[in-house]
Parts: sequence; structure tokens; C-alpha cells
Amino acid sequence: FIPAGRLDKLAHKAIFPTIDRRWVSLDAHPLIADDDELGQLFASITQTPLIVVPPSAGKSTRCSNEHFITKSSYDCIALPFFELCGVQPLSTSVTVEHTFQNPTAGLSVQSLLEPLIPYVQLFMKSRSEFASAYEWAKSVQMSSILRRLQFVLVDHLQLNYRMKSDPSVNLIREEKSYFDEKQSIFYIHR
Repeated sequence: FIPAGRLDKLAHKAIFPTIDRRWVSLDAHPLIADDDELGQLFASITQTPLIVVPPSAGKSTRCSNEHFITKSSYDCIALPFFELCGVQPLSTSVTVEHTFQNPTAGLSVQSLLEPLIPYVQLFMKSRSEFASAYEWAKSVQMSSILRRLQFVLVDHLQLNYRMKSDPSVNLIREEKSYFDEKQSIFYIHR
């Protein structure tokens, strides 16, 4: 726990490294570059500094004295510190909207994919290098997810990335495909 007076003193100190190799303070209202793709997109168009958080390289640290609870050092140390300082992740500070023209159901893509699912599963099961991927696909019931997946063919597909804090900061990017996780729809540019 950091007392409020000490956090105010910290707010003016340039202690956070950014993607563009600068050091910034909390006064600059930095964001955590938790998504590489978004970080690359917004690093060039916004004045908001993006803090570099090195990957934990798979190392785990015990966060508490409780048995069998381990998390990455980022989850244990850095994330609570950033939350305390009011620093938000970039991924939660950006909305992504998709726009498209002339959507048509991709029944041809769906009809090609559905009969292949059992053969792909059989291939993955028979190869030792795909054993972990096969077990993961079984555990999340990938075949049922793929069967429910809808394909939509479009003539034009754009993604609009917009900062929640400042809607005037936005980036429009042409895309060849986009997966809408909420609706399980895969959009494909013709």
C-alpha cells in the first residue's frame, strides 16, 4: 500500500520506460502496451506514451502464502502497481469496430470446412508433435466451435480502432479478415 502523498510525489518522476525509448511520469498518462499489434498501431499516431512491460518468459512466482497459487511476476508485482498508479492496459483503452460492405453468407466456405474437421482431428491425434494442440482442441470442444462458426464474405472490410479516452484519436485499417468473437462470425474480404 502506497500512501496518497507518496503517490503524488511519484507522479512527477519519469520512471516508466516507453516503446519509443523515453522515460515518462504518471503526469503523461501512460498506458501499458499489453498488446503488440495495438502497441505498434498507436505508437505512431498518439501522444499517449506506451509503457514497455517485458514478458515474464514463462517464469512463475508465488504471489501469496497460499498453496499451489503461482502467477507470473507481472501479475504479482507489476499489474497491482500499475493499477494502484491508475495506469490502464492499452487493450482495455481501445475499442475496435468493424465496417463492411455487401455482406453475403459464406456458405461455400462453411461447406468446405465442416467435412474437413474430423480429418484434421484424426491427423492431429496421429502425430505426436500435435498432441498438446489436439488435447487443447478437445478440451475447448473446438469441433463444435468450428461448426457454429459463421462465415460472411464482404466486398470491403475496415477496422476502426478508437481510444476510449479521446474518440478523436482513431485509426482506420483495411483488413482481409476479421473474427468477431462475440458473435462467432468470421468476415472475409473477397
